[in-house]
Amino acid sequence: MGRENVINSANDLRIFERDASIEGAIPDAVVLAASTEQVSAVIKVAAKASHPGGATRRRHRTVGRRRHDSRGHRAPGHTHASHLEIDPVAQTALVEPGVVNQELSLAASSHGLFYAPDPSSQKACTLGGNAAENSGGPHCLYYGVTTNHVLGMEVVLADGSVHWVSGDTADRVGIDLCGVLVGSEGTLCAITKIKVRLLRIPPSVATLLAAFPTIEAASQAVSAVIARGIVPAALEMMDRVTVGAVEAHFHAGYPTDAGSVLLVEVDGLPEGTRELMAAVRDVLAENQGFAMREAQDAGRARPAVAGRKGAIGALGRIKPNYYLHDGVVPRSRLPQVLSAVGEIGEHYRLRSPMSFTRATATFIPTFFSTFAIAK
Repeated sequence: MGRENVINSANDLRIFERDASIEGAIPDAVVLAASTEQVSAVIKVAAKASHPGGATRRRHRTVGRRRHDSRGHRAPGHTHASHLEIDPVAQTALVEPGVVNQELSLAASSHGLFYAPDPSSQKACTLGGNAAENSGGPHCLYYGVTTNHVLGMEVVLADGSVHWVSGDTADRVGIDLCGVLVGSEGTLCAITKIKVRLLRIPPSVATLLAAFPTIEAASQAVSAVIARGIVPAALEMMDRVTVGAVEAHFHAGYPTDAGSVLLVEVDGLPEGTRELMAAVRDVLAENQGFAMREAQDAGRARPAVAGRKGAIGALGRIKPNYYLHDGVVPRSRLPQVLSAVGEIGEHYRLRSPMSFTRATATFIPTFFSTFAIAK
């Protein structure tokens, strides 16, 4: 491995203490593995010594993942490995875990392809971390989450053995080991290679921004759209506080006087896209939607989409210290949950901006605080 690839200084180890979680633990050592063989060797040594360990990727602090035991090591699996191969004929990509999510989409776009799972942190998050967390994103409403796009993986198990799980197709025969390991958060394996499927870029994309008087009205509109049998490519919601922060930073044209804003995207053939968007407009209008604006191409829609993906970061303009919850709630219970969170914020005199990703039924209340988390 080389001494230069081992970190054991107390000060240097502090940056590996935690990511987005409040809880943390400083490991005994961190090993910067640069190949599958090195990852395997490190894990074998740890297993022989009964020393706990785990793998990490880029530490961009956007995921509150499992807390490591304070006694142990971490092997950032392929920290510097970001090899990327695209097969445009098979519409697949073979990547190492250090490849950044957005880099894959940019590389695939030159072949008329795209990678569907698109977390809000896609400019920084890696595909290894996405596979470990089974990440979602706005477009997962229609296209599915990470596990729906991973065809196979090379993994290192707790004994240091290296295995390839699943194969080249999404239809897996027998025990779905790949499905078990995707989303296991590093508890079952270290991921060293990932084969993902790519999709054709749709010929037509339309994005609609709609305002609502309250966040409850917007949540009811979300339920109404799905109940009508319409499944948009993306369906995102933000409340007034979040919209204000986003607009101040991105200048995307969000209506800051609205109680809530919905961002709806549909794609497909041009004729189908127009019909589907017209149906969406009708449903939103029936549920108090107003000030609707539609963008018929990706270029015009880009500022609004970027604003939604940067919403959590934009909240830092209001207060640098906040506590974010990323929970999943049944769509039918969303109005009640929104109301309850608002009441909690009022009771404790805390501002609580909220956003919602219909793709994964993820509801994200954020409580501003006047204190910093102790290190």
